Amino acid sequence: MFGVKVSPFLLSATIKHHIEKYREQYPAATELLDTCLYVDDVISGADDISQALKISKDADTIMKNVNMKLRKWNSNDQTLMKTGEYEGLETHPRYSENNSGVQSSKVLGIPWNVIRDYFTIDVKGLLELDTSKPVTKRIVL
Repeated sequence: MFGVKVSPFLLSATIKHHIEKYREQYPAATELLDTCLYVDDVISGADDISQALKISKDADTIMKNVNMKLRKWNSNDQTLMKTGEYEGLETHPRYSENNSGVQSSKVLGIPWNVIRDYFTIDVKGLLELDTSKPVTKRIVL
């Protein structure tokens, strides 16, 4: 089924179907999986480390129970990352941008500096736009 145009919808519908049975037991984690999941990426945050760890572990438990594995956990908080590794969450390896030593990751394809917590968007291509044609949102994106 994967590779067909409806695959993202089918994945989302399957996950929503399975998380319903955990809504009372893990309310925060099911809300996260229901609202912060985009195809196969979850993008969310929490007010403190203990809350983030609890939601992460609960979401991981829910998904393991339906034979799906959440992996590549990442955070801008080193303590949370170390605690997550200790708790058995599969963390995402960080890499350096251009050997500069800046730890980075990608979120939905957009580079994220995990230490300083900011996104980088390369706009060099915008300078090379063919302005003889109308510049539409589609072209800019």
